[in-house]
Amino acid sequence: MGANAMADRGDVRSIRINANGGTIGLEHVLEVEAGIRAVLLA
Repeated sequence: MGANAMADRGDVRSIRINANGGTIGLEHVLEVEAGIRAVLLA
C-alpha cells in the first residue's frame, strides 16, 4: 500500500514504518502532525 492511501486513512504510524523502517521518533511526528492539523483546521 502506498503512502498516499495511508495518509488518506490518517495512518501516520504505517507511513513512518514504511519510510524509516521503524517507529523511532514516532511520538514527535505525531505531535507535529497534531499541530499541523490544528492550524489547517482552524
